[in-house]
Amino acid sequence: MEGWKSYYHSGVRDGKPYEDKGTILELVKERTLKYNYWSNFSDIKDEPTNYVNIICSLSEQNGKTVFALTQDNLKTKEAHDQSEKNWGMIFTRIKEMLEED
Repeated sequence: MEGWKSYYHSGVRDGKPYEDKGTILELVKERTLKYNYWSNFSDIKDEPTNYVNIICSLSEQNGKTVFALTQDNLKTKEAHDQSEKNWGMIFTRIKEMLEED
């Protein structure tokens, strides 16, 4: 894989083994993380055109830190809906952790 650094992880989700892999494409300390990934859970071929791109960025607005996330190259509505569900769970958990005493 081309890019700054590749990554890989695997596990079991909903009783089905999975593997995710991708490349960190850009990393700007305290500003931007851009990466791509492919998962066998997607049931699409492991080739560069099928990798999903994600950009996480931090910025300052009115004295507050704003987090933005963009994602593209999802091939189906089902993939989009699943991604939205997954990010929703992640952000809910982050919110809970931040609000814990």
